[in-house]
Amino acid sequence: MYDNLARPLTTTYTEDGTNYTFTYSYNTLVRIDTIQYPTSTSGYHFVLKDVYDACGYLNQVKDNSAGTVFWTLGSTNDSNLPTLETLGNGVKIATSYTPWTNEMTSRTEGSGGSTTNLQNLTYNWDLAGNLHQRIDNRQSITEQFVYDSMNRLLKQCQDLHALHERVGQFESSLHNPIFPINPAFR
Repeated sequence: MYDNLARPLTTTYTEDGTNYTFTYSYNTLVRIDTIQYPTSTSGYHFVLKDVYDACGYLNQVKDNSAGTVFWTLGSTNDSNLPTLETLGNGVKIATSYTPWTNEMTSRTEGSGGSTTNLQNLTYNWDLAGNLHQRIDNRQSITEQFVYDSMNRLLKQCQDLHALHERVGQFESSLHNPIFPINPAFR
């Protein structure tokens, strides 16, 4: 169902024969104001409210009834991509980008005063804009991505340098599986 501006008023998804209907309302700036989720098994209608700044950019998502904040935008870069976000549970998310192409170069998440205790990722890109390397700094996992001359992903290689604790002893292991991409999907 759509309104007179062709915006969806409801969307229904069917899963295992059950219909789940989402209902949308819009503000005067023609942006989503609220999203009502399907009724829970206890009969509760959960409604999210989007809060926008004076320029019309989304800067907060909260429970429309209780006012509980689930997400807040702290800052953005010159292209309005999020650089600092805060989740309702206090987790801080920091993201950095290349200044010329806005490719993500790092993403960290932390709680309890730490900025990286939940996630600490680094991304490296080639000149064609393909993801060349993804590093999980918390788990010491590095993934390499290889492309053909038409920038199609050929394979993904993963080096796992993990330290396992077994009965008070430490043993180091190195795994280097290579996952080729099926040529039928190119």
